[in-house]
Amino acid sequence: MQAIGTGIYLAPSIIDHSCSPNAVVTFDGFELRIQATQQLPSLDWDTIRICYIDLMNCNSDRIKELKDRYYFDCDCPRC
Repeated sequence: MQAIGTGIYLAPSIIDHSCSPNAVVTFDGFELRIQATQQLPSLDWDTIRICYIDLMNCNSDRIKELKDRYYFDCDCPRC
């Protein structure tokens, strides 16, 4: 995954990470969209998970990148 820019989106910043996400983020110009990829029981912000990093990386690389860039240890089922 190649970053091409940085933006600050206050409301969506509450969405937590998972290496087994149930939603994806896309951009249309300056508009950020969150699309569910699985059936969700409710649209509760506490249940929506996106991936902050490249899911194709191996487990050890994902763990290192999350620690180095986002300062946390992932505890999702994939890790």
